[in-house]
Amino acid sequence: MIIICYNYAHYVRFAIDSALALDYPDKEVIVVDNGSTDNSRAVIESYGDRIRRIIIEHNEGPIPAFNASFRAAKGDMIYWLDADDVVAPDALLQAAPLIGRGDVPKVQFRLEAFDGQGRSLGTSYPNYPDNLTPDKVLKDVLTTALYPCPPTTGNIYARWFLEKLIPLPTDVFDGADGAFNTVAPLYGKVETINRVLAYNRSHDGNYWGQGHLKPEMFKVMIKHDLAREAKLREYLEQTGSLYKLPKGRLNDRAVLHLQYRLSSLRLLPEQHVVPDDTVPALLLKGLRACATSPNIKFMQRLLAAAWFIGMALAPRPLTKQLAVLRFNSFARPRLLTRLLRSLGVVAPGRQVPPASPSL
Repeated sequence: MIIICYNYAHYVRFAIDSALALDYPDKEVIVVDNGSTDNSRAVIESYGDRIRRIIIEHNEGPIPAFNASFRAAKGDMIYWLDADDVVAPDALLQAAPLIGRGDVPKVQFRLEAFDGQGRSLGTSYPNYPDNLTPDKVLKDVLTTALYPCPPTTGNIYARWFLEKLIPLPTDVFDGADGAFNTVAPLYGKVETINRVLAYNRSHDGNYWGQGHLKPEMFKVMIKHDLAREAKLREYLEQTGSLYKLPKGRLNDRAVLHLQYRLSSLRLLPEQHVVPDDTVPALLLKGLRACATSPNIKFMQRLLAAAWFIGMALAPRPLTKQLAVLRFNSFARPRLLTRLLRSLGVVAPGRQVPPASPSL
């Protein structure tokens, strides 16, 4: 159990408390201070010998911290909990039997969204399709380079799998989970637990946490997805894998990625990072992806198609609001959230307090 903290003194105590409260007989809790300039180190050091501490004096990005913390960890299961998130007490117990099989590189689960004050936003994600089997995950990644997958806090990895990838180079991804999640289906069966087992905090310090949208975030997400596809191709080439990829850009078949690109092109065209994109072309690709993507529920297909049409054709002043409604659950009207839950488009939250008390 590893927590990497950079300037999250206000939140890291709740992450550590939830890690220490895990209902698992043989756990270690490692907390990394990644060159914080706030009070994070003092908070971490206040736990004494209840945790293992790693102090990095100067922040050089997240990848060196991932590499260093993995080297320090001893367990057969490796779980990185973001320093502003909270884990449920039974997360490791749920994952352990699957990781223990020996053919599972990664277990993933749902995250409930909650705000900076610890209040549930009433939704959870990813909204996994019914019966998301490892074979379906593999098919998706070989078709689109992506698959229904949570960010860091929603993944628990097998040590044997990470040993094949770490140390990671520092110049490819902003975070390690992109590399891990991209190739995990090629190493074995990615198992999905369709339950909330952790809580992801939405606040002004992260990409998706504010009621007002930051359009520049789409550039970051697009680059991240393109790096994932490049990593997939590199892996297949280096290993001589028998898996074959379809021709063309795989991300052109992924609904979420195309939503990033259309939002980027409509909101900040001068910063858009895919030079051959046009609005009509992205609209057609988006509609095709809505029809053909293997792991999307029917109602999600319909609403995603309607969103692509609206985003492509709406006057520019309305496009930002469409992007907010799509990507920021914190900013959605509660009535809309309830409607989306009733239609199965967003998954409900667990509706219980996080494992650590509210702020």
